[in-house]
Amino acid sequence: MVSLRQMPLLPSRPNRPPPSCPSFTKAMNFVPAVRGEKRLLRTWICSVFFVFFAAPHVLAMDTQDKVYWANYLMGSIQRANLIDGSNVETVAKPASLMPWGLVTDTPRCKMYIADQASNTILVANLAGWDWEVFVDVGKTHGNDQPVALWLDTTEDMLYWTQRSSRIFRTSILGDGSESEEMDTSASGDYSMDRFGIAVDTNASPRKVYYADNQEWVIWRQTWGDVDETDFVWEESAIYEPLELDIDPVGRYLYWAEAGLKEIRRIGLDGDGVSDVQTLVSADDAPLGLTVSPTLGVLHFSTDTSIVQTGLAGNKIWEILLPDTYKPRSLAVVNGTIAHEMQCFTTTTTSTTTWTATSTATSTITTSSSGTATETATTATTTETRTATTMIETTSTTRTTTFTSVTTTETTATTTTMMMMMTTAAATALTPTTKMAERTTVVAALPPKTTAASDDVTTVGEATNSTATTSTTASTTRPETDDSDDEDTSDNNYNNDNNEKD
Repeated sequence: MVSLRQMPLLPSRPNRPPPSCPSFTKAMNFVPAVRGEKRLLRTWICSVFFVFFAAPHVLAMDTQDKVYWANYLMGSIQRANLIDGSNVETVAKPASLMPWGLVTDTPRCKMYIADQASNTILVANLAGWDWEVFVDVGKTHGNDQPVALWLDTTEDMLYWTQRSSRIFRTSILGDGSESEEMDTSASGDYSMDRFGIAVDTNASPRKVYYADNQEWVIWRQTWGDVDETDFVWEESAIYEPLELDIDPVGRYLYWAEAGLKEIRRIGLDGDGVSDVQTLVSADDAPLGLTVSPTLGVLHFSTDTSIVQTGLAGNKIWEILLPDTYKPRSLAVVNGTIAHEMQCFTTTTTSTTTWTATSTATSTITTSSSGTATETATTATTTETRTATTMIETTSTTRTTTFTSVTTTETTATTTTMMMMMTTAAATALTPTTKMAERTTVVAALPPKTTAASDDVTTVGEATNSTATTSTTASTTRPETDDSDDEDTSDNNYNNDNNEKD
């Protein structure tokens, strides 16, 4: 349920699939033309039709920014439109999932989830496909649990905290099997509750900030050093810090202050005390946090809601969730980049092949030696049509395109037949050539185009079509006006033909 202000959306083209091209060209069955010409004309019309009618639907696919969040108790990943909180949908809900940390890598169409049900860090597509275990924390780090995540897209490094207050990182370009640890004063201590982590990507080597929920401190430590600094520790400035975020351009560190029910920030280059600012005073304790400085908004989660506010603290919208969801970490996905990378597009390809025999010519040659030779030449045309269907999962827009490949094969078959006839008949007959034309009727069956409904989630494969071929042939021997002996020979010849048939 979405409450508070909803910003109006710009008008857009109606989200419906283009009409079916084969249905559109059914009227061509009444056009007096050769079947092959009809097929070429239909292909040309479909191509023009796609450019002017189907292509705009591809351009109209959803490019809105999205906000993602992890529902800890419900065990699901959900998202909504960032602009107004509308279109709340479940991206994924595996059989067993307790997600806490969540980060997104939009250019690669990936999201990483810290799952405390399996004690693993999972990776999946932004559309909720292809779930894999990226880091098995429980197996490699002593049955520990991952908590908070941070993705450094500049160096392609994934950072995370664990229940034991240990901090690790690994390259997302690898398979997650190799990781390195940053040694802290509380490494291995399960009582510290380090639920938040943020990395200053402008610093080299990287400076890591992590929240200590028990000692009410935000620590700062340079990666590779053993010394840590209590960056924010003043009792009046911090009470129960949870999730952290950084604005690398404005040089601010943000945190969700659960104990004081506030969102606060501090300058990264300050002394850690005097420049603490309170941005938002919430009704409930904020748990998860993500900041979008370029958009001028931030998002935070409570036990029952997802809230968007301006950086000045003004509430813009709020999504109310059931008590059983318990949302935690959030992340923002740039819709334009996701659309360009086709993060939400499913592509399926189905191929339909049918064979048609266009013409066949048989030549029967009878010699005086009693041998008949039949040579049949057949031209076979095989057309393969491939239908590619793309579905944009954020707007259920389906676009189907067709490509066809035609090949022609010519085969020749020679049959030799021994003919039984008398010597007189063989003498009387002169070499004669019989020609028989065979006409083939081809049923060209174009593939079906499936129209998409508004709730399309899967793409069905196109149905294969099979061409049927029927062949008729007739052989007529020219009439002759010969003598009585020649009539006898003709009778014998006809009798032999009857035996052969």
